Amino acid sequence: MHFADSIAGITGETSGIGFATAKLLDQAGAHTVLLGRDIEKGEAAARSLTNGVFVQTDLSRGGDIPAIVNIGSMWAHQAVKATPSSAYSMAKAGLHALTQHLAMELAEYLIRANTTAPAVVETPVYEAFIPREQVSTALQGFNAFHPIGRIGQAGEVAHAVKFLLSDDTAWTTGAVLNVDGGVMAGRN
Repeated sequence: MHFADSIAGITGETSGIGFATAKLLDQAGAHTVLLGRDIEKGEAAARSLTNGVFVQTDLSRGGDIPAIVNIGSMWAHQAVKATPSSAYSMAKAGLHALTQHLAMELAEYLIRANTTAPAVVETPVYEAFIPREQVSTALQGFNAFHPIGRIGQAGEVAHAVKFLLSDDTAWTTGAVLNVDGGVMAGRN
């Protein structure tokens, strides 16, 4: 998949899935536009890319949103008692619905809208509520939750995003792609 001369706008660009996606698309030749509020982190991330630029933007202001990459969640499809997260799940379910509505509303302009739905992926977001030195151990406790036997890595979700952005999926829009180690297929 080649992305030469294409432009990808990415949010959540300084760590985790967003940054892994930015690096992957940059390596494939895309011009990456990193969108966020934190100038210092955003510019540092852009400097680490060959064709990356940072644009400070507040995504809560509609007029500031030039480009969108949706990362949903397996929790939007299925509740898990071990991880009480009703508000998070509701927000991700809304994002899945938004993806489908955008697909319908933007199709006439040949704009496709898709999303991925990962399960447990090792990203820095867990440091917001688990002490940094305990994150790795805590996440390893979810290995058996996934039929594949391990949690995911940000780069694995980034590859799915790259696929959905490519011309290989030119006839795909409104899709929610499970990238979840088999969780939605079933569990032991």
